[in-house]
Amino acid sequence: MQRKDAYDLVVLPGDGIGVEVAADACALLDVVTAGTGVGFRIDEIPCGGRFYLEHGRRDWPDDAEERCERADAILLGAVGWAGPDGAPVTMADGKMAGW
Repeated sequence: MQRKDAYDLVVLPGDGIGVEVAADACALLDVVTAGTGVGFRIDEIPCGGRFYLEHGRRDWPDDAEERCERADAILLGAVGWAGPDGAPVTMADGKMAGW
């Protein structure tokens, strides 16, 4: 990858502790920018089990794949939101939401 003045990053915070991890990672990027002058354009995409429970049919927005494909890098927090039974939320196909 050729060095750029700014990089396009997608942040997938996930759910649960992933949201906190992603926030700390973004704060670290601010430190990197201050120390190097290299910038980061952040596109945060909600995803995971909690998103699936709230929206019902997908574990992230419809345009998420395209947004990820355009990014220079992707930061994933963590997924595994617990459903009503205490196990990670699974989608209709049996996969864990956010997998």
